[in-house]
Amino acid sequence: MERPIHTPINAPLQDLDTPALVIDRDNITANHDLFSQKITASGGVVIPDVSVHGSVGLAVIQTNGVKDNQIFCGNLPTAEIFREHGFSNLAITLPAPNIGSLVRVVNLAATTSLNVSISNNLGLTRLVEVAKEFNSQIDINLIVSDSDKHRGYEFDSELQNAIQMIRCFNLM
Repeated sequence: MERPIHTPINAPLQDLDTPALVIDRDNITANHDLFSQKITASGGVVIPDVSVHGSVGLAVIQTNGVKDNQIFCGNLPTAEIFREHGFSNLAITLPAPNIGSLVRVVNLAATTSLNVSISNNLGLTRLVEVAKEFNSQIDINLIVSDSDKHRGYEFDSELQNAIQMIRCFNLM
């Protein structure tokens, strides 16, 4: 038997292959609407984190069916799957900075709006090199550490150098 068997939304329970994700759409929609209203009323922007559930159907609810609203996919494979399902504004954390994964990041950026969060100079340097080679445009977020217990840039010359590198290669 082929897995997974894709069953349309609102299919009868007896037609579902197990294990299956079953949600109460009305409840999910009401919770999403309430949360979104509170965030946007205070001037915030809601960027759904689809890495938690990985469900295209839930992401459609979270974006109100607008597939060019930004979603946070977490990792590169999840972003590639959501791109295949028509989402065009994706955010990820930079994967291991080997040439294979960086070429996949650049390829993803060529077909979507891509925002990549980076926490160290090694990843940034390698991404800049590959982006330059492929003449790619990628939006970058630098993760800044709030203590020595968390990964990311500290508020020092390393952060300033990273910002300068991004500016030099017009990645901002």
